[in-house]
Amino acid sequence: MPTLEVEFLGYRLKSPIFVASGPASHDVKQIPIAEQMGLGVLCSRRLFLISLII
Repeated sequence: MPTLEVEFLGYRLKSPIFVASGPASHDVKQIPIAEQMGLGVLCSRRLFLISLII
């Protein structure tokens, strides 16, 4: 699975990346699913969510 690596305030964060497209990707029910999977970034046309997991 591809990962996203980010340096922030001296910390290196590494999170898996999940990409969805189509009508289902705009469903807010995906946010809890993404959080359970430990995702770093979830993007769609209507939603841009960045969660830094430490």
